[in-house]
Amino acid sequence: MLIRLVLALMVLHLISGNAAAEKFRLLLPPFSGDPVGKNVSSFLNIEILKSFRINTLEKGRSIRRATINHKDLVLSNHSSAEGAGRKTKSDMVYWGKAFKYGDGVIVESSLTIPADKLPKGSFWVVKSPKAKAQLSIDLPNRYYEFKPFLLDRKIYKEYTDVSQAVVYADRTFRNPVGKVGPVFRAISMEYESIKVKYQGKEGYIKYPAISEKPEGTINFINGIIRVLRGDRVRGKQSLLKVLDAQDVSREVQEDTRLFLGYLAVATKDYAQGNKYLREAYDINPYSVTVVKYYLTGLIAASLSPDGTPNIDVVEQVAGLLKQNEKLFEPGDRWLAACQKILEAGKQ
Repeated sequence: MLIRLVLALMVLHLISGNAAAEKFRLLLPPFSGDPVGKNVSSFLNIEILKSFRINTLEKGRSIRRATINHKDLVLSNHSSAEGAGRKTKSDMVYWGKAFKYGDGVIVESSLTIPADKLPKGSFWVVKSPKAKAQLSIDLPNRYYEFKPFLLDRKIYKEYTDVSQAVVYADRTFRNPVGKVGPVFRAISMEYESIKVKYQGKEGYIKYPAISEKPEGTINFINGIIRVLRGDRVRGKQSLLKVLDAQDVSREVQEDTRLFLGYLAVATKDYAQGNKYLREAYDINPYSVTVVKYYLTGLIAASLSPDGTPNIDVVEQVAGLLKQNEKLFEPGDRWLAACQKILEAGKQ
């Protein structure tokens, strides 16, 4: 008999100018580590949902369910996470493990962005009609390992399953009226509570405090979701919160600046964009991805209507390419396109 288990699958309808925007699917399966892993993922499911509530005027998001063969639930690496993402048609997978530590729970988490969700080299494209070339860059990374964080012990006592969260009549939390069930809609976020609509009724879910909030991690995930959905304004808002976060790695800080640089250049705020990209370059000048982002930003900021950069930028980029030429693999397409654009700028 085929055993099937239920995973928490968040379907986020991000507000944008397009009323018929597609759903964004974030797969958040039970974390490994009995008996607390499932409880931790249930809490993080709500924590991510909570962070998408800006104010009480926004429309709610739905949380739905998806099923998958139980053998695929063991997500021990990015490869298995990609497989689970493809099976559930998810855009991103947030997974990890948890274990008890003193009075709390230590959580180690990772983020996987399946390769089939965004073709390689299609994230940022800058075209030069005169050079008949374009600079095409992939996402900064598709695999992330986040710093471990500590959750309060209430997590594994109160959150065995999102669908089993107790709903209360009001925010005094004295009158329980039922369980939220597998499908509900978040109406608004209020202090230590989520107002929800479930089974045709309304009520409140409370969530426990955590000892060390993974704010940097959650904001980084939210920022990527919003960027990929084309919500540049709120994507920037989420990512700006990561800059001062103490709970994220240097890699996340680096990629946060790459995303912010891309967003600024895409909205023609070239000075701010190149500031962020330069900061990423200063953090890690030996990353070919960082070099590509930085130089793409410089070129994009100086392009004339026919797609040629000014001579000052041509010389600056040429110098940086010479300085970093050993970072590029033979036959690199981005490098070939960049050289064509620089040649067009010299004419």
